[in-house]
Amino acid sequence: MKLIGHYDRVFKDYDGNAIVSFMVPNIRHQHLLKELDPEKTYSIEVKEVKKKRSIEQNKYMWALINEIDIAINGRPCDDWAIYIMALERAGAKCDYIAALPETEPALKANFRAIKYIKDVDLNGKPGRMYKVFIGSSKMNVKEMNLLIDTVLDIAEEVGIETDYYRSLLK
Repeated sequence: MKLIGHYDRVFKDYDGNAIVSFMVPNIRHQHLLKELDPEKTYSIEVKEVKKKRSIEQNKYMWALINEIDIAINGRPCDDWAIYIMALERAGAKCDYIAALPETEPALKANFRAIKYIKDVDLNGKPGRMYKVFIGSSKMNVKEMNLLIDTVLDIAEEVGIETDYYRSLLK
């Protein structure tokens, strides 16, 4: 069972045991709590709820990537190349995979972004080296902020005014 609550306080019983109190506003979570058996011992893990990156933030990042693409290429033609450039410049987590050329569609299906690096020999067969990225959806807040800062930097480098996007992306 997982639920979300707000820490209230800690009490002590007559034996000195801590009794931790949380306020649980969600009605469904309250019903789950009623199912707990007071005769059983439970494992408890308390973690702070982290805000997830907003859909709006992602939308604006991609809009800015599109503007960068137009500034560089004169028209929208390769958002993914700009995205990969930003991932690389931000030092995003990546891996290198040597694979047969026909595996490229499977790589694209399993990784957010891939970049062909060079041809390689795979036990006498022609292969390719790819750089693969997990992408922004799997990044923590620090990694995502660095990617956003990198996209903003690239935009400024190509002459795009970023005040509007900075206000939306921060």
